[in-house]
Amino acid sequence: MARTADSTIWQQIRPVALTAEEIQGMALAPNPKLKSDSSKARVDSGGKISRIINGFVSGKVWRTKSERIEFSGILTPTEFRFNTVDGFVTGLYVAYRKTIAAGYFEFKPTVAYAFTRKTLMGTFETSLGYAPIRRGLLEVSVGRISTDFNRESGINVLGNSVASLFFRENYMKLYEHRFVEAKNRIDIANGLVFSMGSAYYDRRELRNNTDFAFIDNSKRSYTSNMPFSSIAPELLRDHKAAVVEFGLSYTPEYFYIKRNTRKIMVRSKYPTFWTKIKMAGPNDQEGFSQFVQLQGGISQTIKSVSGNEFAYSITYGDFLSKKNLFFADFKHFNTQEIPINVGVFSNSYQLLDYYSHSASSAWATGFIKYESSFLALKYLPLLSNRMWKEDLYASWLYTKGRAPYWEVGYGLTQIGLFGGVGVFAGFEGQKFTTIGLKACFTFRNEINL
Repeated sequence: MARTADSTIWQQIRPVALTAEEIQGMALAPNPKLKSDSSKARVDSGGKISRIINGFVSGKVWRTKSERIEFSGILTPTEFRFNTVDGFVTGLYVAYRKTIAAGYFEFKPTVAYAFTRKTLMGTFETSLGYAPIRRGLLEVSVGRISTDFNRESGINVLGNSVASLFFRENYMKLYEHRFVEAKNRIDIANGLVFSMGSAYYDRRELRNNTDFAFIDNSKRSYTSNMPFSSIAPELLRDHKAAVVEFGLSYTPEYFYIKRNTRKIMVRSKYPTFWTKIKMAGPNDQEGFSQFVQLQGGISQTIKSVSGNEFAYSITYGDFLSKKNLFFADFKHFNTQEIPINVGVFSNSYQLLDYYSHSASSAWATGFIKYESSFLALKYLPLLSNRMWKEDLYASWLYTKGRAPYWEVGYGLTQIGLFGGVGVFAGFEGQKFTTIGLKACFTFRNEINL
C-alpha cells in the first residue's frame, strides 16, 4: 500500500501531516500500476504493428453488414506463378463488394509483374448483380495479361509452375492478351437464361524468355512456346478480334428458393439444354479474326436416395464460317495431361495432350461419371469405414478428320484434403494408346477420413 497510495490518502490516515520531503519522495517512487499500464500499451502497440505487417504480407479481409474489402497481400500463393515466357510472376489484388437493395456491386483491380519478361500486367473487373429474382448479372473487364491459348479450361497455373520448376515440363503455351469485355446474363423466365457479350481482343505472340528450373536435368529441355510442333506459324501471329456472342439455356421445372430477395436455383429432374453462337467480325482486314461458331449441348446430374450420382454431358459444335481463324479462336477442350491436377477428374480428358486436338472444324464431346459410396474397393475392410467415394469415368471426343478419342477410368475421390487418385486408359479409335495414374487436389473445406 505504501507504494500504491498517493499523498492524499496518507494525509487522511496519518495523525501527523506529511512533511514536504515525504511528499516529494512519494512523487519520485515508482508506481507499479503505471508500469503495468505502460507494458500493456507496449504489447498492444506491438501486436497492432504485427497485425498490420501480417495483413500486408499475407492479406486481410474487412467486413461490415453490407460491405466487404479483401486485400490479397504481397505474397499470396494464388498470385505467384512461374512459366517459361514470363519467368516468375507475382501480383496482388484488392476486391470490394457492397450489397445494395436490388443486388450487389463489386470491383477487383489486379496487378502483376513478370520478372524475366520485365512486363507489368493487370486487370480491372467489375460486376453488378441486379434484378435478384431474375438473377441479373452485368460484368465488365479490361486488362493486359499473358494467358493460355485454352482460356476456357486450360492447365492450372500452379500445376504448370510445379511441372516447370521441378521437372522441366512447360505444358502451358501462352500469348499476350489485351482485352475489353462486357457480359450480361438474366433469367427471362424460370429456368430460361439468356446471355450476351461483346469483346475486343489484341493478341500478341510470345516466346520463351527463360530456361530456369530448380532441377538441373541435362537430359530434358523446355519445349518452345508453340502449342505443338506441326502448327502453322501464321495461326500464332499478332492479330485482333472483335467478338459478340449470344447464349440460351433452358432447364424445365427448375425449382428454386427465395432468400431475402434473391432467387437460388435448387433442382430439376430434367436436363439442361443450351446453345451458343459466337461471331468475330465483320472486318476484312487481314489482321482480324472473322468466323461464326455455333455449339449446343445437354447435361444432367441424377442423384439417388442412396447417395449415388450419375452425371452426363454431351456437346456438338462447328464453325459455320471461318474466313480468318487463328489458334486462339479454335475450340479447345478440357484436357489435363499433367500427372497431378488441381481440380476434379470429371468432364475432362486425363491423358490427352493439351493442344493437338483443338478443333477448327466440327467437334463433339461426351462425358459420363458414376459416383458411389460402395462400388468395388470400398467393400474391403480397410476402406469400408471411410467416407471416400468411388467413381467410374467415360469420355469421348470427335474432331473432324481424326479418329475418335475416348477414355475410361476409375477413381477414389473425396480423400480428406488430398482430393483423389485414379487410373485411366486412352484409345484412338479401336487402338489402345496409353494408360496413366493420376492424382488431384480439390482444396475442400472439410476433411473426409
